[in-house]
Amino acid sequence: MGDTEVLKEMKSFHFDAMGVSRTYWDFYVGFGLFISVCLLLQAAVLWQLGSIAKENAIQVRPLVGTFVLAYVGCAVLAWRFIFTIPVVFSVGIAVCLVAALFTSRHVER
Repeated sequence: MGDTEVLKEMKSFHFDAMGVSRTYWDFYVGFGLFISVCLLLQAAVLWQLGSIAKENAIQVRPLVGTFVLAYVGCAVLAWRFIFTIPVVFSVGIAVCLVAALFTSRHVER
């Protein structure tokens, strides 16, 4: 495919951002990598919460609830600004987390 005219413009247009010369391409790549790191962090935290929930399911419920709200928010933003596949994944993750919330209610101490 190569560089389109839009990509060429994104890479060539420089502007000052807090004293540093940046391009729109820098922001595009930077935000993509930033989001990737945040998603890896979320996966690691949820994995660890799964391990903790085996012994203290009630204590992790507020954290899981926070993730539910975040993924519902991500689904709304993806619906508005992106496209269908991220919506499907965000809703799917939110549904799994809601299921975890409901099953953790019934865990005996």
